[in-house]
Amino acid sequence: MKNILFIISLLITYNIFSQTFNTETYYGDELCQTAQNALISKSSFVSSFKPNNTFSDENAYIALDKILFQIGASRDRFIIQSCSNINNALAVQLGGVRYILYDPNFIEEVANDVDNSSWGQMFILAHEVGHHINNHSLDLLIAEDLESETKHKQRQQELDADIFAAFVIARLGGDYEQIVSVIKTISDNENDQKSTHPNLDKRLDAVKVGYNRGVSNNSQNFYNPTNLQTAEEYFNRALLNELKGNYDKAIYDYTKAINIDPFYNNAIYRRGITKREKEDYFGSIKDLTKLSDIYTDMYKPYSEIGLNYYKIGDYNSAVSFLTISIEKKDKAIKSGDFNNFNESDAENYHLTYYNRGQAYLKLRMYDEAYNDFSYVIYLQEGFDKAYSQISQIYILRNEYYQALSWINKAIEYNSTNSKNYFNRAVILDLLHQLYLDDYDDSWGQKDKIEYLKNSFNFKISEIENYNLAIKYNKNYAIAFRSRGIAYEFIADRISSNDEFLNFYLEISDEFKTFYNYSVKNNNESAYSFYNISACNDWSIAVSLGNVESEKWISEDCN
Repeated sequence: MKNILFIISLLITYNIFSQTFNTETYYGDELCQTAQNALISKSSFVSSFKPNNTFSDENAYIALDKILFQIGASRDRFIIQSCSNINNALAVQLGGVRYILYDPNFIEEVANDVDNSSWGQMFILAHEVGHHINNHSLDLLIAEDLESETKHKQRQQELDADIFAAFVIARLGGDYEQIVSVIKTISDNENDQKSTHPNLDKRLDAVKVGYNRGVSNNSQNFYNPTNLQTAEEYFNRALLNELKGNYDKAIYDYTKAINIDPFYNNAIYRRGITKREKEDYFGSIKDLTKLSDIYTDMYKPYSEIGLNYYKIGDYNSAVSFLTISIEKKDKAIKSGDFNNFNESDAENYHLTYYNRGQAYLKLRMYDEAYNDFSYVIYLQEGFDKAYSQISQIYILRNEYYQALSWINKAIEYNSTNSKNYFNRAVILDLLHQLYLDDYDDSWGQKDKIEYLKNSFNFKISEIENYNLAIKYNKNYAIAFRSRGIAYEFIADRISSNDEFLNFYLEISDEFKTFYNYSVKNNNESAYSFYNISACNDWSIAVSLGNVESEKWISEDCN
């Protein structure tokens, strides 16, 4: 699908980008015309239905609603656009607006008689919705390079969409065999390494996973405890099981409590949270959406829905729901509605701004992210993660000294957070690279020596921060990997010649201290010690799951 989107992005340059883009303007017709011109039949699915010109937009939305209902998503987040003669369905995003283009003759079977014969076609539409939900549909206004995704990643995204679609069909009570028939129709078992779409066996495996996941979420037969009398009794037992990590049992009892009292807001809320603990994000969204429909003034469901969307990578939706939560919180405070927002809520409400800031950061909306993280600091001055995230903003803006200043503040407030030390090491590495780029061969000898000293000192400080990251997290694979690279740099600079070693010991007090602490009590030469240290770190990184380090072991560690 990415190659088709690349063609569309080029074709809409004249039709849309040459205009002043307005997010309130409807661009479905332009997208449809572009899709027709770009021969969308090369996309994920091809329909064999014969035209009959009887399909309507109303039926298209009925079909879409059936899918979105299963995950608690609103149709308002989608625009579905009739687009004849493409013989297909396609997910496209433009300016944050999600479009699904469909051929009316193709989609007709989806909405009609869904309980009998249209599961295969419903699967196809759900697959395109899955691309939107999983944030695969790159925004044509902000995408820098629509061909940048590797074919491997594109194949994985197709499998993710297959899993989602099969999950939805199972939740609807659909027929697995018709899904299999669709997959067999559109796929084969040829080598897929040069293709954007996976082969038949991989897609069959994916839909099996999704379908079984959906069936499992529909089933309540795994747990048969003693029957209780009241909703409160079921709720209390559910809460105990949730705290113990027995999530299936907890969901069973929360459901029992809700069956007795359909307006039991705590049970609905806790069931939604428990489903998220099971990584059933769509099930969690559905519960929390139900709660927000019943108790319209509650802010908590919206903040939790926003967090769920963040977890699945739908950052636009995350921002939308977290913003609604903030607005409802402000309304509760202004009206004095302390049943909806009390002192206990206030203690943790900075997390809503923090989560929205993270979503803004993912969307590359750096000013908005900075404002949210700054407000988090206003609410909770000692919340080190907010300082760390502001540091990330400055890294992304290539303002590394500002980034260093903010990560130092994060460490001031939390001196045992391994990630803070790792991030500071990364910033020092970036500053080191920037410093190397500043070298000028016309410098005098004194300036060149100062340059070599500072370059070495950056790398030593980097290693010291990796040491601290590993001290507070013994399983920090990427810290071992990165420290190994830094050790290799030191070894390469001093080489196996004692003259180089003595030169650096003479010009850098920091290196002299570092050398005396790390090497002096060992029998190896400094060059051998730092090389061995690099190889040891890479070996540990591999044992912890960092596959990237394997190549350095094979190339540099004999």
